[in-house]
Amino acid sequence: MKKSWLWALGLGSYLVFLVQTLPASMLVRFVSLPQGVSLGAVSGTWQQGQVASVRIGNWQLPALSWQLSLADVWRGQIGYELSLGSSELATQPSAVVQGRVGMSSMVLQRADVRVPIRWVLPNVTLPMQMDAIGTIVTGK
Repeated sequence: MKKSWLWALGLGSYLVFLVQTLPASMLVRFVSLPQGVSLGAVSGTWQQGQVASVRIGNWQLPALSWQLSLADVWRGQIGYELSLGSSELATQPSAVVQGRVGMSSMVLQRADVRVPIRWVLPNVTLPMQMDAIGTIVTGK
């Protein structure tokens, strides 16, 4: 009886280890992306990883990384942090978003988004010709 309990504990520990280290590239194969969206190379695990680039239509976005926190899973919540690009590169969009997702709620704790105006201006219809330089910065 004691031996079977040890086997069950060992097998359970092994399964937890397998789930914790499951490669994100394996999971991406099962996700259907919307039309016009494509991903670059995916690395890391489902819990902490990175996509080398994201293409949405004609826009090529920089690296996207994520980190999930399971510290509050006992309360039915998972913490997350998503990072897009680098805020040091003014010519590319960047974002950092942090929060928690629960069974019936989604909480946004922090959102810092920077978008170069050259990315926005061609998609805005204005009554006159306009040219602008700079970055749109939002934060919570």
